[in-house]
Amino acid sequence: MQLQTLTSYLDTLLRIDEYADSSQNGLQVEGRGEVNHVAFAVDANLQVFQRATETDVDLLVVHHGLFWNQPVLLTRLLRRRVGHLLGHGISLYAAHLPLDLHPELGNNRQLLNLLDLNDGREFGQYKGTALGFSAEYPTPIPLENLLAVVRAKLTPHFALIGFGPRLIRTVAAVSGAIPTDMLQEAWLQKVDLLLTGETGHHLSQDAEDLGLNLLCLGHYLSETFGIKALMRHLAAQFPLRVSFIDHPTGY
Repeated sequence: MQLQTLTSYLDTLLRIDEYADSSQNGLQVEGRGEVNHVAFAVDANLQVFQRATETDVDLLVVHHGLFWNQPVLLTRLLRRRVGHLLGHGISLYAAHLPLDLHPELGNNRQLLNLLDLNDGREFGQYKGTALGFSAEYPTPIPLENLLAVVRAKLTPHFALIGFGPRLIRTVAAVSGAIPTDMLQEAWLQKVDLLLTGETGHHLSQDAEDLGLNLLCLGHYLSETFGIKALMRHLAAQFPLRVSFIDHPTGY
């Protein structure tokens, strides 16, 4: 399959031109023109690139790319990373907010689906864009029951900052990390549990003062679900070899 055909399909599917993002979404590094093997990963780093080289990857699709909204110089580590890709003919495609926000394949939609929350509405306004989704259970469920689902379907390793209600009706999901004012929005919308990747010292205090439950899966893990959904989608649409390169960061 031609690289341009595939990346044009991704651009349209993910609506990359519709979002104001700090990431330069889309094709970031152009390698060889013919694509047979597409690999997917959360991050763009040398370890991921080396594993892509070992398995003859033609196109690497990531959530966190190499180029963001600031001038860059191809020196030091960035030179090594880009040099590795170009030296092995590997193309790099990045989808940051478009993959968080996608109504079917996005990280946040996938997280809620795994918690058996299949409907919902946009949540988490940031610079005019909703970063996540929220949804409601028809009948509130005990927090411990919800945590059992998290352990079974997401991960047994999470951090609960539990200052909210013990019965959960409304859950919001914002993968990665959340801005400070998003806790205020959760409180105003009567969210019982906010599912995210990571938080911090000050946000934990805000959650306590607002009486909120924060469930932190880890930044990396929370952003694996969308990229894997995109991988499954492409495998169903095109006769391509696909693979996922798992390289956890510990965060």
